[in-house]
Amino acid sequence: MSTCILSIILVCFALSSCGCSAAVELSSEWRDRDVVVDGSDSDWQGATTYLKGSNLALGVRNDSTYLYMCVILNDRQTQMQVLASGLTVWFDARGGQNKAFGFRFPLGMQGNQPPAGIERRDDPEEARQLIQQSQSELEVIGPGKDDRERMPSMVAQGITAKLGNRQGVLVYELRVPLRKSASNPYAIDMGEGQFLGICLETSGFNPEMMKDRPGGMGGGGSGRGGPPQAGGGMPPGGGGSPRGGPPGMQGGGRQPEPLKLWTRVQLALSIASGAK
Repeated sequence: MSTCILSIILVCFALSSCGCSAAVELSSEWRDRDVVVDGSDSDWQGATTYLKGSNLALGVRNDSTYLYMCVILNDRQTQMQVLASGLTVWFDARGGQNKAFGFRFPLGMQGNQPPAGIERRDDPEEARQLIQQSQSELEVIGPGKDDRERMPSMVAQGITAKLGNRQGVLVYELRVPLRKSASNPYAIDMGEGQFLGICLETSGFNPEMMKDRPGGMGGGGSGRGGPPQAGGGMPPGGGGSPRGGPPGMQGGGRQPEPLKLWTRVQLALSIASGAK
């Protein structure tokens, strides 16, 4: 009897743990307009959703050939993680949380220090330089366990990724094929209308690399500007670090947690498919 009770308790604990890590659910929109992957959110006005507790907004569109994503990052800690250590986007074509296939873009600084001034929002030229140099390559991961292939982002077959900066907001755009073909050898391998698991993941940012830099992580602007509004706008009056830099980056504060966010997205059906 005691063994049976213990088994029930363990099962309940496992189920509750799964519930805590449940992915955020979103719906993709059918691509009914041109989407230019250029690091701008101008094509995504009113088409992004703020994910509570993440300080980012995400928009997803698809047609019968491609998946399109736009991620809008307002939190400066997460921006520095992405630029310094890179961002990996994982896809699970079964709608779960299996990290079997994905893309890493940007690749991060790879041992190089970012140029002085990137931590300041009042130095847009330095920010532009870092963003530009960080997106020359991308890496395809999977589907095999040890499959990794790095290539120039300009010649990645079928894949298009771009970073942009809009008034201190980092914009990430991605287009990836849904189905493999001769011209699109790297693809998620699924069709419209199905559920897709998407994970955004960074490996973290070590503030030690910035401690000897003039000005540290200070500078103008607030660390957290509040949740991104749909379409990429930011509400006024967002809170920030009292010293003008991101929380946890000043005076020996805590190191920020890496980003790891799963979403479950149902791809849209074309009008023709939906009418059947």
